[in-house]
Amino acid sequence: MFNSNFTAMSKKTKPAQAMGAPSGELPEETKSAIEAAAEQAETETPIRTMQADPAEVRELRREVEQLRAQVAKAPQSLDEQINYFQRKQQLVSRLNSLNSSILTLEKHGEEVRKEAEEDVFSSEVYALRLSSKKGYSSEEEVFKFRNPTVITELLNFVLSRMIEKREAIENEIIS
Repeated sequence: MFNSNFTAMSKKTKPAQAMGAPSGELPEETKSAIEAAAEQAETETPIRTMQADPAEVRELRREVEQLRAQVAKAPQSLDEQINYFQRKQQLVSRLNSLNSSILTLEKHGEEVRKEAEEDVFSSEVYALRLSSKKGYSSEEEVFKFRNPTVITELLNFVLSRMIEKREAIENEIIS
């Protein structure tokens, strides 16, 4: 019925197999035809030599070394790969959260700057609170800043630190 050794065969290979040649092996006339075609292709194909630019060769070698180093750094086992990509996913999540915080602070910082143009000493809308914790959920206000200039300077400082952290996370994601 169905032969488990069935393979797709041309008409030329069937007689060779019928004569006792092992299946999967090409008959001699087919082998010699392949060799003749290969020799003909070698003799008829012009050999083109390229003069490589030494600077380009150095650049390509440097790039190959960088890629080899990158491949060597990559995790090899499945567990290492899973941990590696989970870490990357956590970094991307932190980066998204940080970007959203930066956008929020930039928006409010701009509003504080506009308010500082109107009144340099006091803000009616924005305040910066310093508080101390008095228990599980209660806080006691120690001091409240309403000076928009001080608030703007503090926001600029915090934003610069957040931007540095964002760049560090982006570099870690890329590496």
